[in-house]
Amino acid sequence: MPQSSANSRLIHYIVSILLAIVALALILVLAFPIGFYGMAMYITPNLPSISEMKSTNLEMPLQIYSKDDKLIGQYGNRMSLPVTYDDIPKNFINAFLAAEDSSFYEHSGISIKGLGRAITEIITEDGGQTGGSTITMQVAKNYFLSPERTFSRKLTELYLARSIEDQLSKEEILTLYVNKIYMGEGAYGIRAAAKKYYSKSLDKLTIAEMATLAGLPKAPSQNNPVSNPEEALERRNWILGRMLELGYITQAQHDTAVKEPIGVHLYKEQLDVNMPYLAEMTRRTLVDRYGEEVVNAGWRVKLTVDSEDQKAADTAIKKGLIGYDRRHGWRGVEAHGEPLSKFTTYSNMVPAKVVEVSGRSFKAELADGEVVTVPWSGMSWAKEYLDANRIRRYPNNASDLVKKDDIVRLIANENKTAWRLTQIPKVQGSLVALDPKTGAVDALVGGFDFRYSKFNRATQGWRQPGSTIKPLNYAAALEKGYRPDSMISDGPLRIGDWQPKNSDNRFYGDMTIRRGLILSRNLVSIRLLQAVGTSDARQLLDQFGLDKDKLPTTLSLALGAGQATPLQMATAYSAFANGGHRIQPYFIDQIYDYDNKLLYLANPQRACALCFNNDLQKLNAKLKQDYEKQAEADAKLHQLALKALAEDPKLLQVADSTQSETVDSADDGAEDEADNAKAKPKNSKASLQAAIEAIRYDAGPQSDRLKPVPITYQVADQAPRILKPNVAYEMAGMLRDVIQRGTGTRAKALGRTDVGGKTGTTNEMKDAWFAGFHPTQVSIVWVGFDQPSTLGRGEYGGVAALPIWVDYMRTALKSVPYQWVSVNNKAKSETAKQEVINLSDDNDNTTAGATGSGSDARITNQKVTDGVVRPPRASLIERQPPKPVEPPKPVNSNNNSNSNSSTNADTSSTRAAPKPAPKPAEKPKAEPKPTENKAAPAND
Repeated sequence: MPQSSANSRLIHYIVSILLAIVALALILVLAFPIGFYGMAMYITPNLPSISEMKSTNLEMPLQIYSKDDKLIGQYGNRMSLPVTYDDIPKNFINAFLAAEDSSFYEHSGISIKGLGRAITEIITEDGGQTGGSTITMQVAKNYFLSPERTFSRKLTELYLARSIEDQLSKEEILTLYVNKIYMGEGAYGIRAAAKKYYSKSLDKLTIAEMATLAGLPKAPSQNNPVSNPEEALERRNWILGRMLELGYITQAQHDTAVKEPIGVHLYKEQLDVNMPYLAEMTRRTLVDRYGEEVVNAGWRVKLTVDSEDQKAADTAIKKGLIGYDRRHGWRGVEAHGEPLSKFTTYSNMVPAKVVEVSGRSFKAELADGEVVTVPWSGMSWAKEYLDANRIRRYPNNASDLVKKDDIVRLIANENKTAWRLTQIPKVQGSLVALDPKTGAVDALVGGFDFRYSKFNRATQGWRQPGSTIKPLNYAAALEKGYRPDSMISDGPLRIGDWQPKNSDNRFYGDMTIRRGLILSRNLVSIRLLQAVGTSDARQLLDQFGLDKDKLPTTLSLALGAGQATPLQMATAYSAFANGGHRIQPYFIDQIYDYDNKLLYLANPQRACALCFNNDLQKLNAKLKQDYEKQAEADAKLHQLALKALAEDPKLLQVADSTQSETVDSADDGAEDEADNAKAKPKNSKASLQAAIEAIRYDAGPQSDRLKPVPITYQVADQAPRILKPNVAYEMAGMLRDVIQRGTGTRAKALGRTDVGGKTGTTNEMKDAWFAGFHPTQVSIVWVGFDQPSTLGRGEYGGVAALPIWVDYMRTALKSVPYQWVSVNNKAKSETAKQEVINLSDDNDNTTAGATGSGSDARITNQKVTDGVVRPPRASLIERQPPKPVEPPKPVNSNNNSNSNSSTNADTSSTRAAPKPAPKPAEKPKAEPKPTENKAAPAND
């Protein structure tokens, strides 16, 4: 009995274990599908749609071109160029299969054999060339999953791989893989990689090159043929061996391929012209308007800037600033005993280490190891700098300047046969040039060197404009009814505790307004502003383009107190060159997508809206052609949609859940804006739209901000008038006289009489300006220190800034015929015909007054034709066009130009003004002998 009882207990124990095992097995069998179903329920709602899965957006760097199609800037480090399955060379597919997944066509997304092999390699630390993930699993991982390595993420990857295999064909999966896989160097997909590493199209690649690229997905950095050529060669040859083993290539093909060097031809766009300030302005403007993705959208942006004008501007700024710097002496070596690798080359000023000093020469080593000699002629300029106003003796020997191991800057001549000592200027400067008829930026330089300082002084540098603001205030006086020959006093003036002076501490008594501007007399400017009133003057200055909030409300405004940027001053002076209109500066003219489709076209307001007929006709012809082409594509798209609806009404169900997307027409790739509303089957129009949306997944969803702007047409807009035509003409004439016989006479070096301008210098010589113009171009130059300090004695605007302006305009006006702004007294309307007149000795009207408030300035010789159209575009420089303000009429008062009863510097628009002269004054008498006076603010 005991034995029987023991057997019974054993049997019971075994049965219990078996039942437990069966129960556990049943639980596991039931739990797996339940868990898998739960995983599916959790993952599926977050999976992208088929259209999103198939979408592959092109990614290419943003490229910026000048007006004459020279590459001036490139941004974005991602490159993705989608291809179709038919575009992929067979050997390229085979190379990927050999490298990543040789059983791709046999499994259903998951390869047990591959997983086992990968686990074995991990356990044995073999570090083999294969991986455990199939191509389908890599698609799932790269498309939808985060990079972390967790068990749940791996399960999700397996599920996604099976899901993808269920929904897409093998060819579609391969296409997704070769378009999305990261290949290093910012390249995504094989087409981008072929361009990046070999500068080739896919069909031009050799088998060896295909194998090299196929080795990148596993480890883009380790197998990079640029940075790790040995590892890349080993990986490539292993793939070639696998291709031979799998029968993808012959023995002869294999042997030829393995002998091919690993060498690459890395793709890199070389800039044709260096315009870093403009390039950065463009990038920032586009990112602000369209978002960060714009830098990888493959857009091509065309600017208004001509490359030759820009090079001339850059050269002029560098020459002028280096010239100023040399005038003020040698500040000493840059460092001592430091490695050259710590120093950067700026504007061809290379760092060098002194290795030998001998008599009147020294030798220095460059960063590449070359040793060059600097002769005495290359250093004899270097007087010792003491401060902005003082320099000391010239050097006698090289040892007075340098010693061994000093770090200095050298610059070579064009063919590098001679070197000279130089230094990076501390002083800065900017230049901006505009077309006064449209506001198009012709050239812009924001500083000495962009890499040295990225601060753009042309657009961001708020500085006191000094005497360059005087013509704007003079224009306000002429708008009040004054004339260039009206008399006004240059006598002493005291307003409360303020006793302004002229820069030469002299007074010339009564003089004409014209002469007051020519000689830049401070007291004449103050009295004119008193007469106009600061309120009215500030209102007009605001219309000129200056920021009223940065202008003082006191009479110091007459001398250039307040702040303005060079770009604002260029905008203001354009009114003198274009007949009295306020233009809006812009620099982005056209934007095209990667397929060369026009996305944006500037439509600036013009000083003469109907004077651009010839150019507009050419432009309209192209736009009309593009419009008709797009209309034809839309018609084809509609037909395709109707056909799709007829064949498969279920498309409407897909459309119900499909948001706005874009589609490429099979014939010409025309894009169209999609309606975001859901389709309504009972509405034929909505049904049509739904069908369109349903078939749009081929192009993939795009950011709304990157869609083309629909092209419409309208007549070009007229820029608002801010000055009467005769006032603009008279001001232009007076400013021409400033150059011919005033403070701007250095501009006569141009050898032209069809230019005008005004010098400007602020107190203590902290800012030097020259604002000048020709009927075809306005250009402004500013020179100063970023932290305002004196430029030194004698560094007036006519000395520090004007020579830069002359150097630039010599190139800008090289092929421009002589012409000048004149008044057409017969003009009866704002859109009357206008023309340019050639200058001659018999046709010089700059000193004659113009009459008639209905007269118009003639600024172009092109014929006028009504009905000119141009597509409207919002300017990429946000702007608020000013509302023209009718200048107030003169206030009658006693004519007393020599004194004023005001007791403080502030004045209002209602202040009594001297009565304007009703007709030209007689020839003024000889100037009285000047009266000496003491300290005075700078003006020129």
